[in-house]
Amino acid sequence: MLFRSRFHDCLYLLPLEPALPIHKAFWTVFPGPLVLSSKRVLSARAALEGVRVLLSDEIVVRFRRGGESFVWHGQTKSLKKLMQAWDIPPWLRGEIPLILYQ
Repeated sequence: MLFRSRFHDCLYLLPLEPALPIHKAFWTVFPGPLVLSSKRVLSARAALEGVRVLLSDEIVVRFRRGGESFVWHGQTKSLKKLMQAWDIPPWLRGEIPLILYQ
């Protein structure tokens, strides 16, 4: 089954996929892989810069529910507005995992 959607004057035909079975997952084996579904796995790798994560730190992965906001370059922004500015198609916005650290 397909569903149709318009975005930026283009028509998209996309397979209708079931929603992810999880609403929230604890990444207890970080930086090891976190399996979200049969087709979706999160993984991490070490970097020279960024956030330092200790083995005892709690990391939660969840997906959009609406109303999320956070500080971006010193200003509070809504996630919805940022995803619009980044040209992320509406049907993909709920598929992007949000990683909540402590």
